[in-house]
Amino acid sequence: FRSNKTYNLIVALIFSFSFFFIQKGESQISRGGTPQSSVFSSDENTGTIITAGSPSMELIRKEDDQEPSPYRFAVNLPIDVTMQNSGIWTDLPDGSRIWRATIVSPSALAVSVYFDMFHLPEHGQLYLYNPDKTQIIGAYSDMNNTTAGYFATELIQGDKITLEYDQPAGQTEPPLLHAYELAYAYRGITSVETGDQAMGTSGSCEEIGRAHV
Repeated sequence: FRSNKTYNLIVALIFSFSFFFIQKGESQISRGGTPQSSVFSSDENTGTIITAGSPSMELIRKEDDQEPSPYRFAVNLPIDVTMQNSGIWTDLPDGSRIWRATIVSPSALAVSVYFDMFHLPEHGQLYLYNPDKTQIIGAYSDMNNTTAGYFATELIQGDKITLEYDQPAGQTEPPLLHAYELAYAYRGITSVETGDQAMGTSGSCEEIGRAHV
């Protein structure tokens, strides 16, 4: 679980956790708003469910005992989620469409998603949320696109996360999304606030910046 990461993944990780300590930080521009599924009360089907599995906690505890520093509170699990192989599209009354896919990693305290392909067209919006939508992050937009295509989200409470892409009426350009890893938080999560506030952890800023995920 402590494999070497590429430079791009390290950068994405730093971007992700810097959001915890800089309210409305510029590393991850989140524009707020309301997912279309909530606007049109389209919550009866949240898309296909992808199971990421759970890590071996016995192995993780052994690794943490052997290497207590730097502090680690999460490990990465491989996933393979695209709009081509996962999720469902739903047509809405105003002519817009939404794509949703739900990822489950049993017993995780919190999860976040890593993309190695992330490109949203103008006016397209991406949200991520927990099952009862008490925590919603996004909207992410074309302002979050990077040349490298990497992107990492902040943590969502619990072991289930739904990705929702909102496509405006008349838009034909598709987004390019590939989620390839899920961060599985197994300790150090102390609280969560809804709205624009990110989830807290028990580690200091320095510890979280060094965390192996």
